[in-house]
Amino acid sequence: MREAMGGTVLFQLMAAFVVIYIGVMAVGINYATTLRVKNQIINILENNDNYEEAASIIETYLTSVNYYGGASKIEFNQNFGGVKCLNNTSNYCIEKITLTSGGYYYVVTTYITLNFPLVGELKNLPVKGETSIMGRLENI
Repeated sequence: MREAMGGTVLFQLMAAFVVIYIGVMAVGINYATTLRVKNQIINILENNDNYEEAASIIETYLTSVNYYGGASKIEFNQNFGGVKCLNNTSNYCIEKITLTSGGYYYVVTTYITLNFPLVGELKNLPVKGETSIMGRLENI
């Protein structure tokens, strides 16, 4: 009887390990996708020099990658912390920061959403990045 009990405990430990391993891999893949999307949005903004020209390219890019299903919406408060997002979608945020020297740069925030069956949904974990300084700067 002891051997049967030991096999059951071993099977449960292996199943728990597999669930934990798959969960860690899912979080890693989701985080890597979010970083890739943030970096690509920053590249698009830097190549086009402003958000108005880059908005349609960004939307086209997001529909072509598997980032929240492309154009799907994630609800979050766009004015949280006084942040004013230039975009109307809710799966990323682009904020324009104007410098006193005449230039500007953009702060891009993408969000990781994790949905686990037993734990529930963890959403809106931000991943931020900044573009380089654009626009005209005063000669010093």
